[in-house]
Amino acid sequence: MMVVGALLASAAFAKGGSEGTCSNRTIKGQYAGSVEGVFLPAPGVTLPISGTGITNYDGDGNLNEYGGYLVVNGGPPSDGGGGRDSGTYHINADCTGTAHILLDPVGGFFINLAFVVTSDGKEIYSVITGPYAGPVIMSSFVYKRL
Repeated sequence: MMVVGALLASAAFAKGGSEGTCSNRTIKGQYAGSVEGVFLPAPGVTLPISGTGITNYDGDGNLNEYGGYLVVNGGPPSDGGGGRDSGTYHINADCTGTAHILLDPVGGFFINLAFVVTSDGKEIYSVITGPYAGPVIMSSFVYKRL
């Protein structure tokens, strides 16, 4: 419930910016991000996750992610090379949007995001939404333009 409230508050903030409208071009460029949440690999198993990474948005609705670190259940971080995840995104005029990111092309594992972006494009706030293909991940992300 708090995540929904925070997302709605962020949407209201995003609409209040000076530019007034958003589009895919609003977030063109590189963004550094962080993630916090839980990974649910099997029934009754809940593992905390946290991570960082870089996402590049091309301004035309395509994205790629790279160079991240992910920590699951307090274990050692990933090697830092990060995946070469890719996907698509769409931003509405009211600065809300969605993204579909393919995390494992061979296995077909993907996530969907719902997000809000400040109308000046400096920050993006997102949450993972269903449907899922693979283990369930419940988390939120914050991205800032580099």
